[in-house]
Formats: sequence, C-alpha cells, structure tokens
Amino acid sequence: MRKDLSLNNPINSANAIISPVVKQRIRLVEVMANAGLLLLIALQVKMNIFSLRKVNKRLKETETRLQECGQLKRNEKFRENCQQFNLTSREQEIAFLVYTGVTYKEIAKQLFIAERTVSKHVQHIFDKMSVSNKAKFIYKISA
Repeated sequence: MRKDLSLNNPINSANAIISPVVKQRIRLVEVMANAGLLLLIALQVKMNIFSLRKVNKRLKETETRLQECGQLKRNEKFRENCQQFNLTSREQEIAFLVYTGVTYKEIAKQLFIAERTVSKHVQHIFDKMSVSNKAKFIYKISA
C-alpha cells in the first residue's frame, strides 16, 4: 500500500495552505533580513577600514620621525667629520651637496659660482681628507 507523501509531509501541506500573499510577505521578510545582515557587514567593514587608516597614519608618522632621527644622526656625524678634517664652511656646504649626489653643475647654479670653482673646492676637500674620488670621499665622510 502506497501512502500519499504530499498529505503526510507537513511542509508540503503547509505550502498548500499558505496563500500567495503570505508567501510573498515571507520572501520579503527574508530579503529584508538578508539586506539587514548585508548592511551590518558593510558597517563593520567601514569601521575596519577607518581603524586601519588610523593605524596606517600613525605608522607613517612614526616612520617619518624615525627617518628624521636617523637623518639628524647622519647630519651630526657628517658635521663632526667635516670639523675633524678642518673643512671651511664653504667646503662643508659643497661637501654636503656632493655627499647628497648633486652634480657640480647643479652645485654651481645653487651657489652662484662657476663650475670650475666647485671643482677646485672639491679638490681641496679631497686633499684635506686624503681621498682621490667621490666613492672614497662618501665612505670617509659618513664613517
């Protein structure tokens, strides 16, 4: 003997009884619940992004401060080495520009002097420091 599954199954019998309007309202409630959940997720993501931006900003500020400290230490060491080698203030100025990678032509423009004058200053710096090229100069001035 075969039983009718649609009558004994409570879900099938409930579906048969529920009107289309009620089904539509149930779907609407489900959609609204899903939309609410998506809204909550979106708000949480927004809060996380805001928090991460704050952390990123603090990290950048800290990195900048650390770089400034490192730069100050390098500048202090540079000045100490310039004094150790008895460089004049003009020679120190030119030595710093050479150390930072500025070309002789650019140094001449910045200081309103001839490029030949820059070369002479650099030669005097090299003589005082007992070096023969920029690489040795940079190594010795930064040591």
